[in-house]
Amino acid sequence: MQLENLVADLELRRSNVKTELTDIEERCSSARLNLRELEEVIKRRQNTIENLQKEEIETKSCINNNKAKIRELEDVISEKKFETQKMVEKSRHELDILRSQQKEELQKFKQELDDREARLNSTKSDLDKERKRLERISIENEAREMKIALIENDMETRDEILRRREMVLKDTEREFACVEEKQNKIWRIQEERNRQLRDWESELEIRYSGLSRKEIFKEKMRIAKLPSHHKFEFSRSSVDDAKTDKLLNSSADIIHTTKEYSPVNLSPIRNETLRQDSSSDVSSSSSSSVSADSVFTD
Repeated sequence: MQLENLVADLELRRSNVKTELTDIEERCSSARLNLRELEEVIKRRQNTIENLQKEEIETKSCINNNKAKIRELEDVISEKKFETQKMVEKSRHELDILRSQQKEELQKFKQELDDREARLNSTKSDLDKERKRLERISIENEAREMKIALIENDMETRDEILRRREMVLKDTEREFACVEEKQNKIWRIQEERNRQLRDWESELEIRYSGLSRKEIFKEKMRIAKLPSHHKFEFSRSSVDDAKTDKLLNSSADIIHTTKEYSPVNLSPIRNETLRQDSSSDVSSSSSSSVSADSVFTD
């Protein structure tokens, strides 16, 4: 009887050992599956890190190119401003000289007319000669009036050129104001982005309180450099976190708006139109000055 009890006990232990062995084998198989899944996750994250490094290099090159273009635009704007100021000063000086010359000519004409009228009033003898002289003087007066009319027309054309140049100056001032406004927008957007990044860093410090400082720094850098088109997975949190998605979308919007308001995107068409207007003004002023010189030489 005692032997049978021992045999039954041994059989029971044997069955228990078999069940434990089957449980251990199942656990080993599940552990192998988990190990494979972890290896796949590690590979995916390594690929993600490599892609982020490549995008970081591209972003730095784009930033350097944009800075160089901004410097070029600032140089062009300063040169254009200096040229327009020189042109305006030169045109004003020329107009002052022309007006003084025209005033002197008009005074001379008036003086000659006064002298001839005095001579006509003083000489009463020899009426025929005086009549011929009067006819000749009237013809000369008509010619001089024609010259005066030509000079007045020349003055009107020069006033029109001056008005056009003042309009060009106003347009350039508006263009400078537009550039300054866009630069202020970029600065405000950059400040907003820095503020959101600071909030984001504080939230990440709370989220990754269990990690080491080195791992937290790596995670922060990886999240801060994330582009708008790339899907990011957190290492110690769920992917469907609403706050994290909101922060990612806001940072992507900030990057997009900074590209949109970059001074590099300013069109050079305005500078070309200003250049054409200034060249046309110079050509018209040169032609009008030639006509005025021809009138004075006649």
